[in-house]
Amino acid sequence: MNHSLTSSSSFSSSSSTSSSSWFFGIVRPGRSRSLKMSTNSSAVAASTDSADPVVRRNQFRGVLFKYGPKPIQVAFKTGDFKRQVIFIGGLTDGFLATSYLEPLAIALDRENWSLVQFLMSSSYSGYGTSSLQQDAKELDQLINYLINKEDSEGVALLGHSTGCQDIVHYMGTNYACSRAVRAAIFQAPVSDREYQATLPHTASMIDLAAKMISEGRGLELMPREADPSSPITAYRYHSLCSYNGDDDMFSSDLSEDQLRMRLGHMSSTHCQVIFSMGDEYVPDYVDKKALVERLCRAMGGAEKVEIEYGNHSLSNRVEEAVGAIIDFLKREGPKGWDDPWNSVNVNSDNMFSYLRSSASIVYALHTVKLEFTHYALMTWLSLSDFVNGNLHLNSYDSTKTGLVLKAEKLSASLGCVVTYEAATSSFFRVLVSITQ
Repeated sequence: MNHSLTSSSSFSSSSSTSSSSWFFGIVRPGRSRSLKMSTNSSAVAASTDSADPVVRRNQFRGVLFKYGPKPIQVAFKTGDFKRQVIFIGGLTDGFLATSYLEPLAIALDRENWSLVQFLMSSSYSGYGTSSLQQDAKELDQLINYLINKEDSEGVALLGHSTGCQDIVHYMGTNYACSRAVRAAIFQAPVSDREYQATLPHTASMIDLAAKMISEGRGLELMPREADPSSPITAYRYHSLCSYNGDDDMFSSDLSEDQLRMRLGHMSSTHCQVIFSMGDEYVPDYVDKKALVERLCRAMGGAEKVEIEYGNHSLSNRVEEAVGAIIDFLKREGPKGWDDPWNSVNVNSDNMFSYLRSSASIVYALHTVKLEFTHYALMTWLSLSDFVNGNLHLNSYDSTKTGLVLKAEKLSASLGCVVTYEAATSSFFRVLVSITQ
């Protein structure tokens, strides 16, 4: 959704934790943080042992980095921690998209979390020529970077507005890096279609978009009046504005079955839905309380947070927003690889006997972490379909050769068929999960 921003109020939280990595026994010492907000909330004093993430209003301290090959693919990270909250903005958003990001960065820093803001092809005015599919691909590249280059121990996704659709779509793609997502927060998951339907020109433009798509012109641009703020293709306009379009995930007129079909896969991830009860992009006829209840139910019982009088971006309820996010992350967010996967740690020498000796592993979810110490490249391995003597292998590896060797090794050791899928990036951590 397009929206305007206002200045934020302050929020502070205090906690001290330490994060450890199972990989090669690396232990990250705990860091103490001190935070002092000025009385007018416009500046943050630096702590004695390290720099705080916010210098003053609209000024962050952190690291700017490229996470993909496109010029637009840059990200900004505050703090130097192994757990990250990735903020995914809505239509027209980029850096500094919402007022609560400043106090959120401060609060996350106190909990030993980093906040990552990133640009993708759909950022700012690019949304009209992009898609959820492209967003998911670039989000996966970002998480790939955090794991491979920043030694990430797990991420949480924070979607705002249309960014919520990105989370739903990404988590349904089965990208390898999606396994690193241990929590998802939906802030303002509202229907673009229902809002657009309140505008006078929408119906005729939907008809035009449908006609262009049927003629094979889905990637051609719509007339300027379809969206005066951004060039937009017929496909993206139809996706955002039409019934059952790719972006149509949170509409109040969708049936229970339709919502479950769109959102049901989120039940395997800890989810929080933060709904603004004064959201200006939700039409007056929509029963907001009923809608948020239905969305949470479709996600398999997501945590519900209703913020009274909150607007779309929560610029008028910043402290409540940050408090809800931090509380959720402290309870449900990743605490390092060992905790979120609830795993049994084994090395490469005993993992095969462990798998063969665990008959119950066929029928229940288990996860085993291992280190391939005899391979130069280590990858994420995901073993599934351990039924009927077959094993399916998803892996990120920069070369097919390394992946084939691993598949052959697993096949010979387990006495079953191992198939594989190759992707584009290498990792220095290995995850093996066996599911029913």
